Amino acid sequence: MEYQNLTLFLMYSAFNSFQDPETGRFFSFFGNQGDVVTIEALRLEQQFDPALWIFEGIFSDTTEFFGGFSDLIDFEDLGFLNFADDEIFNPGGPFGDPFVVVVLTLPGTGQYTAIMTEFLSGDDDGGDGLFDYQITARGIVNPPESVPEPTTVLALSIFAGLGCNLKRKLNLRKCS
Repeated sequence: MEYQNLTLFLMYSAFNSFQDPETGRFFSFFGNQGDVVTIEALRLEQQFDPALWIFEGIFSDTTEFFGGFSDLIDFEDLGFLNFADDEIFNPGGPFGDPFVVVVLTLPGTGQYTAIMTEFLSGDDDGGDGLFDYQITARGIVNPPESVPEPTTVLALSIFAGLGCNLKRKLNLRKCS
């Protein structure tokens, strides 16, 4: 198992930003059960109020969330694991600490989604209409190169069994 410390990028840009605070930005990663993953977001705009959501499974937009209190992201959505806001007081800015940190022990092996959004950001976005931030992950593992689907394994087993029976009927050789 190879662990990586990496920065998650959107479209290979060094920093990320978003215009629609209701949907945010979605980042997916692979993890093994019991792995401890740290995901940290650093705001780069003074009045950006970052919030970070972690879900089990792969999600790409809010239409995939069911059962929550709203059609937006919330604590009742399927796969919800953790949430962090920049609640630590930071005297340098009106919206708390510049970092949002989630430390999470993964409950299972598979894909996960980190969603970066905002809570109560101010009006000053630096003049470009975007709130910039950097998101970093530690403890992320490389996914397996090739994991066969259960149906593929079942099909291969069936074909192997049929082939073995055919060989026996033709007395070509014994299957072990």
